[in-house]
Amino acid sequence: MEAQYKRLGDILEAQGLISAEQLKTALDIQEVKGLPLGRILTQQRFISEEALAKALAFQKNLSQVDLFDYDVNLHAASLVNEEIARRYTLIPIDFDEGRLVVAVANPLDVHAIDSVQMITGLKITLVVATPSGIDDAISRYMTGPAQIQETVDEVARMREVDAPPPAGLFVDEEVPVVKLANTILTQAVRERASDVHIECGESVIRVRYRIDGVLREAMSLPDHLKGLLVSRFKIMSAIDISERRRPQDGRMSLKIEGKEVQFRVATLPGVYGESVVLRVLTGGKALIKLEALGIDEKLLSLYRRAFNRSYGGALVTGPTGSGKTTTLYSMLNELNSPEKKIITIEDPVEYCLESITQIQINRKAGLDFANGLRAIVRADPDILMIGEIRDLETAQISVRAALTGHLVLSSIHTNDAASAITRLIDMGIDPFIVTSSIKCVLAQRLARILCPHCKQPVEYTRARLAAFEVHIGADSRTFYESGGCRKCQNTGYQGRIGIFELLIVDDEINKLAVSGASSTEIKKSAVSAGMRTLYGDGILKADRGLVSIDEVRRVVT
Repeated sequence: MEAQYKRLGDILEAQGLISAEQLKTALDIQEVKGLPLGRILTQQRFISEEALAKALAFQKNLSQVDLFDYDVNLHAASLVNEEIARRYTLIPIDFDEGRLVVAVANPLDVHAIDSVQMITGLKITLVVATPSGIDDAISRYMTGPAQIQETVDEVARMREVDAPPPAGLFVDEEVPVVKLANTILTQAVRERASDVHIECGESVIRVRYRIDGVLREAMSLPDHLKGLLVSRFKIMSAIDISERRRPQDGRMSLKIEGKEVQFRVATLPGVYGESVVLRVLTGGKALIKLEALGIDEKLLSLYRRAFNRSYGGALVTGPTGSGKTTTLYSMLNELNSPEKKIITIEDPVEYCLESITQIQINRKAGLDFANGLRAIVRADPDILMIGEIRDLETAQISVRAALTGHLVLSSIHTNDAASAITRLIDMGIDPFIVTSSIKCVLAQRLARILCPHCKQPVEYTRARLAAFEVHIGADSRTFYESGGCRKCQNTGYQGRIGIFELLIVDDEINKLAVSGASSTEIKKSAVSAGMRTLYGDGILKADRGLVSIDEVRRVVT
């Protein structure tokens, strides 16, 4: 391309990456908001981060680097503190003939470049990188293990006492144990962890993060820190630090990189000391749309017809950690409108939704699911959401509400959709009442998505697929398996997607339930009527290259 294209928009349009109409839209937004054009184009999803970085590098005649595959010089990275790096989205990555090589997302930000030059006292050579690549490099090279080790060394110089430390010890954010606790949680959020496990062993404290449903060891800490660290988490979550012999629950929030993050906290007494488990409730709000869960278009259309009604029950089922709560909140987001009164009763309330009355279970005050439900049905609701049906009384009130003009959403623990029907009957609900009140059951699992940057194609023969109960007409078919690269931290996976099974309660299922049929018979009838099983939905996603067959078998079978 000729160098005559000086403006970013002209470069992108000439490269065929955006249309004239998209450029005009972005420029109109820029005129109103005053944001950089590149940021607007990526926010509007007109171009990718990689395409923008390439165009910016071309515009300024600079090199482009992929920081996910670059070995950053630790000494260079240490010359700028994390606050400056995150503020300007840049990171020093190397030295070149006495100059400091700095990767930037926006090479036009003169103030950022001048700031780094003033801080380091070195002349600067710029290279262009994507914002996500810079953010990942900052987490890996400027924070994370190095910062944690520095904080551990500070805490190690403190002398632990047998009695619980006074609360005043933890007031100052610069106290080493406070910094250590905050660093553990900050790193967990950066790595997309859903849970943080602080486990006290005989001679070491093990910190593990659950990422994409799998636990990974994050760090090991000296055993003598356990009293201080556990007490810090207790104080943050308003838990009694003097009580070490029984389990306790609490809740806390922490501002991490400008965002308020909620944590649900549970302590457990063990042989070698108390352990702490923290569930990460990022953002405090459920904003996920049903389309983003991984439900395909046809299944989503059927599901919407099933729960978008004035009365009846819609259940979501699956094991712990299968995403049931996220699905329920996504349904509430879609159903929420000024014309409807929505009340929820949950244990705990994980996300706060506007214009919805949400009730937190408090067993100490005598408020459980059954008592709360009896009060809710007298409060003139249109839609009720019950966190979980786990006993006969809750089940009875729920089905009655579904039969008397209310839409009832809830979760229940079963292995598949058909088992939810027989589970309610086993609880003691009349079969006819169950099938008259429950309109649909959605069973689900969460499978890890293959990293798009390193997934590897594998040829499966017809015989091998037949062993997995997958039948094809051709001699072979290509599926994908996990690889490993820096973008996925060498795990082969990035994020998770739902695998679903939707059972619509029809006349045939009604007859089977009333006649005392098993869940296997009900499932067989539903499959004959066109229901796609969990395994079948997983194989379809594997065929699209989103997940591996091994991952489908792991989460479903």
